[in-house]
Amino acid sequence: MDTPELDAENKRQDDEAAAAQFAAESEAKVKAFLREQGIIPAEERMKEIAASLPPEEQERWGAYEEALRPLQESLKKLPEVERLHSLRQLGRKMAPAKEEELGPYAKRGVLHTRFHHSEFLAECVLLAASRISMPVEKAKACVMAAWLHDIGHSAFSHTGDELLLSKGYPDHEERSKKHLRESPEIQAILQAEGINANEVSELISEEGPYGTLQSMADTLSYLVFDTHAAGAPAYPDHGREVLADIRGIDEGRNRLIVLREEPWQDMLEVRALMMKHVYYHPRNKLLDQALQQLLRKAVDGGHISLDEIENGSDDLLMYKLQSLVQRNEGVALLSGRVRPDGTADAEPYLSAYADLFDFAMGFVPEGWSKAVFDTEAEADSFLATKPAAAIERSLVVKPFDYTKKKFDLLIEPEGSTVGEEVTLRAKKVELRPEDSKFVVYFPEKA
Repeated sequence: MDTPELDAENKRQDDEAAAAQFAAESEAKVKAFLREQGIIPAEERMKEIAASLPPEEQERWGAYEEALRPLQESLKKLPEVERLHSLRQLGRKMAPAKEEELGPYAKRGVLHTRFHHSEFLAECVLLAASRISMPVEKAKACVMAAWLHDIGHSAFSHTGDELLLSKGYPDHEERSKKHLRESPEIQAILQAEGINANEVSELISEEGPYGTLQSMADTLSYLVFDTHAAGAPAYPDHGREVLADIRGIDEGRNRLIVLREEPWQDMLEVRALMMKHVYYHPRNKLLDQALQQLLRKAVDGGHISLDEIENGSDDLLMYKLQSLVQRNEGVALLSGRVRPDGTADAEPYLSAYADLFDFAMGFVPEGWSKAVFDTEAEADSFLATKPAAAIERSLVVKPFDYTKKKFDLLIEPEGSTVGEEVTLRAKKVELRPEDSKFVVYFPEKA
């Protein structure tokens, strides 16, 4: 016969079972959603890659993974590395859905971060290290550089970095190396693992033959994530074909030894395509320029510090910018703008620059026009004819040739001992006429 105590116990067990089932189903849904976004646990991604390798290579990769697991776990816990979770790899960039070369990128949420990129970069380097039987101590330095290479990035990454450079700060690589030199936690890892700090510093700067490997793997890592986010995944195999093509490193000639030219030429073409239609798409160049201009106004007005930009997070700083151009107490509280009594300081001190915030959010406000010039001098002369109030809100987007990146390789097919030196560049992607011009966006009424 049931008793109240037994009924209560049965109910407790039923509730626990239901809660466990709900948690499991929720976790499965989250994993499925993230996988759809291209965010796959690094160990899961690498197992898929390794499964296609010959048995002896799988065994060697497993040994390297085991040997470097303590180092990787220590690096993940560093505050400088944990901060990478708050830096979106693509920032606020988007590409119009009308672009035929890429998918409906503008309709996707872009969630992957510089942590995801650095984690996969480290795994790519480690797989390459195992493939060419790199000494374990050298592999440790390469993996550590992969994890630390982006820790010097500011909020909004390259956009914030350019503002810091204009204020006399070193570039983000130098700031990464500054953390390497000055962080007690990083120094403790170097000492515990017997890793040479100068060697890691050179790798962060992509110097030397192993720096070449770092550069190649870095490019592969961000393209794996970014092309997926753009709706045109270029590497459904997670880059396995590229990584399996690495044969060795020629230290004397400072070149990566590979089996074939095709995977590397294809990588340069994919990168150039992404540069044209995402990274340096005119809309995204405008977005970045507006965001940088708004940040500059906030810094010069004393509303945001350079330290907040150097060490802050994308979302927190965006909330703060929004609260500075719009009267919104909720956003002000989220951004940390509070008075001594704890209430929100929602005064929109930069409301005159609300147009810049619209640009930074990807919208072109009404009442703005653009003019295109061949030289910076012509652009400056044009702006000089405008009222001062219009000049300080105007945006100048400068040209950039995104097809210049090159790979210096040594092609050495299977069974060959004599390699052919080649220098590869993108050949198929052409610059837009506008990409080589100075484009000025200006308010028609100041």
